[in-house]
Amino acid sequence: MSKIVVLGTSVAAIKAIEDIRQNDQASEITLFAFDGFYAYDRTLFSKLIAKEIATSDCLYRQKSFYEKNRINVIFDKTITRINTKRNKIFTEEKDQFDYDLLLIADSPTHKFPDIKGTNKIGLLGLKRLKDIDQIVKSIPIFDTVIINGDSLFSLQIAYALIKRGKEVILIVSTDRLLAMILEDEPSKWLMSFLEEKGLRIIVNNSIAEVLGDSDAKAVRLKSGKVIGAQLICFENTAEDLRIFAEAGIEVKNKICVDHQFKTNVDNVFALDQVCEGADAQMTFDIGVSSSVLEEQGKVVAAKIANQELAFTSLLTINSFEAEGFSCVFIGKIEQSSTIVQHQVIDPVSKNYKKIFIDNGSIVGAILVNANKESDKFFNLIKDKVGVGGLEDFVLDAQNDYARIVDEVQKRSAPTDPAVNTV
Repeated sequence: MSKIVVLGTSVAAIKAIEDIRQNDQASEITLFAFDGFYAYDRTLFSKLIAKEIATSDCLYRQKSFYEKNRINVIFDKTITRINTKRNKIFTEEKDQFDYDLLLIADSPTHKFPDIKGTNKIGLLGLKRLKDIDQIVKSIPIFDTVIINGDSLFSLQIAYALIKRGKEVILIVSTDRLLAMILEDEPSKWLMSFLEEKGLRIIVNNSIAEVLGDSDAKAVRLKSGKVIGAQLICFENTAEDLRIFAEAGIEVKNKICVDHQFKTNVDNVFALDQVCEGADAQMTFDIGVSSSVLEEQGKVVAAKIANQELAFTSLLTINSFEAEGFSCVFIGKIEQSSTIVQHQVIDPVSKNYKKIFIDNGSIVGAILVNANKESDKFFNLIKDKVGVGGLEDFVLDAQNDYARIVDEVQKRSAPTDPAVNTV
């Protein structure tokens, strides 16, 4: 009988446990829940803040799952040291936990950016349900919140707080919103829409210092400007991985893993936010979907069962959708030497579409105010429909998925020499 210890309540880790239990009913499984909650779906945080769902709706599995699978969940222990040579975990409370397999899906603590004043009360991250729950509980007592973040995830959180009637100030380090994803013009449309809704956006800046005595009262930006707020949120809190590095686990920016999420220590795996692989598709951002995390868990469970299962990055959709505006991002939308991009823009209707084509097939799409076409592009990508030479036809809103496939088939059908005439 083996002893399996899991650090962190990530969807990836819970899926690994679920698959392990299908073949292994005997092993002891201990799970450390660092932030006091069972595993949860981070993509639902904005809905929770907007009061569209309850906290329990964010949970990936309910309490009965852990009871049924005989998982010993520990909420109240602080890990201080790991000995990978003796396979032991030590806690602040002087407890020791032995393990045969160790799955790392989170770190015991997170740390704020290295700026002055981050030890004050009133600072929260956005990665853990514990912090999001605190935001929700504090909504009646704060008026202004500052969010330091550049991603779609931060934008979703900011808009959710706007819907709760709060003054929200978004600090962006680039010259526009979603600069790594959107072109200049559609980004300006998005900024204009959000500013009309009440979001204050400060670009080309970042927080240099948090001001106040024991409680945070304001921030000083790198530009020198001081802005008051009762709550300050950082998207880019980092997992504190020192405890793992000290245990001999290889850590660079994050814990280094191979294609099956195995670390340099034979019986230790790392998943989700704490890991990174040599392959770019094995570095995961804060808004990664539960389906992608489930794939990680499946790969780890297979490896533990002495099976080989390759990790595949699933086709996903990320979006920001509000009444009057939408941005939808499907599949691979990054630039590379093999990808060709085609786009169409209508400044009057503020409609923008860009497709990313690799080897004749669409691999990604960006849709601004064209969310009605999401299914079309999703299916074209999923089914790997060859559209080389038909880019304008594909981008035309009048042509749906079936019509595009029909046109592809017509153009690829061999010519019958019997119908050729002189």
